[in-house]
Amino acid sequence: MISVVIPTYNEEKYLPKTLQSILNGTLIPDEIVIVDDQSEDRTREIAEEYGARIITVDKRNIGYARKVGFESAKGNLLVSASADIVVDKHWLEELVRPLDEWDLVYGSIYLQNPDWIERNFEVFLNEFAEVLWKMGIIWASGDNFALSKSFYWKIGGMRPLQTGEDIDLIRRAKKYGKVFYNKRAKVYTSRRRIEAWGKWKYFLFHFNNFLKLNFGGQPEQKYEPIR
Repeated sequence: MISVVIPTYNEEKYLPKTLQSILNGTLIPDEIVIVDDQSEDRTREIAEEYGARIITVDKRNIGYARKVGFESAKGNLLVSASADIVVDKHWLEELVRPLDEWDLVYGSIYLQNPDWIERNFEVFLNEFAEVLWKMGIIWASGDNFALSKSFYWKIGGMRPLQTGEDIDLIRRAKKYGKVFYNKRAKVYTSRRRIEAWGKWKYFLFHFNNFLKLNFGGQPEQKYEPIR
């Protein structure tokens, strides 16, 4: 049984496309768990319309929301996604199929409607992510990874970090099992944070977090919601 976990906060603009793309896939999850952080728009109503199960929290902490969702999920396979992505139709199939051999699988991240600079940069990043994986270094996102629930508990579960909860979990997974990067498991995330921050700040923030999490530092503590 497959459970897709999606944290939400005021996601009425993006959530319908996210859920529809998941339900249009070649493999459909057995449940979609929406962990909603006290949304003030139609997020919960939209989730209900698409048949998702809703859990409400009040933390403004995405790591905590993912933790609650994973630990409340009914499935034996846990999939992490986000509310502002559109997934490739083969996404879920490509993400969970390798779990027969690997303990955790993470996929590639692209942008929705990128400009030419972003298009070339994202191609480079996703190819580079494969090189890093072979070197034992993780460039990943909570938008796109999967593991079994038994392995989730084996590695100590999700830590409720404000940022970097994804790389933190995957790095711990490497200590106890086998981690695989499958670039064919594709998701397309919104540009909303780039539009709000600009390309340079966006890149520096995530690159800084990547360095801290992979080389012993503490992740950024502030990550304001952009809606």
